[in-house]
Amino acid sequence: MASSVELRVPLLDLKLLEAALLLPPEFHFEGKRGKRITRCILQDLLGEPIPHRRKMGFTLPWQQWLRQSLLPTITDVIGNRALYQPLELDPSYGAGLLADGSEATIFIRGRKYGRFFVMLHWQCHSEASYGSA
Repeated sequence: MASSVELRVPLLDLKLLEAALLLPPEFHFEGKRGKRITRCILQDLLGEPIPHRRKMGFTLPWQQWLRQSLLPTITDVIGNRALYQPLELDPSYGAGLLADGSEATIFIRGRKYGRFFVMLHWQCHSEASYGSA
């Protein structure tokens, strides 16, 4: 992603990340292809070779979720000031996102809501702690 922060959920699991970093590079890559371990595990589970295809994008339907089932959960999490302190974030950013909860604003800010919600929700359910750099 050229100009944004990308959040990959498996990399938020510190034990998984530490275990992966202990493996030699040949376990991660096969030639120029990455994700060797993932392909091997999936092939074992499926019992057949995994076809190779180009990457494709995947977009979550944030606007639909925001207008329906997830809106109360997202506003509760983003409005929870206690989640900001461990991440050393300013709660006013979340307050700004929630200031105008109109459908038009939610539609325009859907991706911001989504990314911010995922980060705070993970903080809410993790035991990770952070310090200043």
